[in-house]
Amino acid sequence: MKPIILNKPEMKVVGYAIRTSTVEQRSLREIPIFWQRYIEEKMWETIPNKLNDRVEMGVSIDCDCEGGDFTYLIGFETDAELDLTDSELICRTLPAATYAVFTTPPVPEEKFSDTIQATWKEIFQNWFPDSGYEHAGAPEIELYDERTQNREAKQMDIYIPIQPRMNG
Repeated sequence: MKPIILNKPEMKVVGYAIRTSTVEQRSLREIPIFWQRYIEEKMWETIPNKLNDRVEMGVSIDCDCEGGDFTYLIGFETDAELDLTDSELICRTLPAATYAVFTTPPVPEEKFSDTIQATWKEIFQNWFPDSGYEHAGAPEIELYDERTQNREAKQMDIYIPIQPRMNG
């Protein structure tokens, strides 16, 4: 696994979110169910002010790293100032950060979810320990673009915020 390292400027993301946890691997069950509901209910249709309606994101935000709880947001980049009062939608500004970008291997649709989870596992168990980097504490991003429309060879990118590992 060889990531591309790139800098991303600050950006805003608007969408729907759930609170989940890494405790007992709850997020591995709950996030795919959330995506299924999002797709079945065509929730993307109600998200306003999308900069690019062909690039969806899954973003891990509001992390309680010690407790394992975090919010997972499915949505789109926006540049609008949104009034989301009385709405199920949330909007978050993601800070500028340096990311290691990993691309999942191309797989048929029925293996896509498992491949995403396997890639996350590979990043944290195998890549990070020898990389010279540590997690920078910024939100993690899953980027779903036109490659996810290919039913026979689906792919997506995982953006992990990084910084050089501190010695000592």
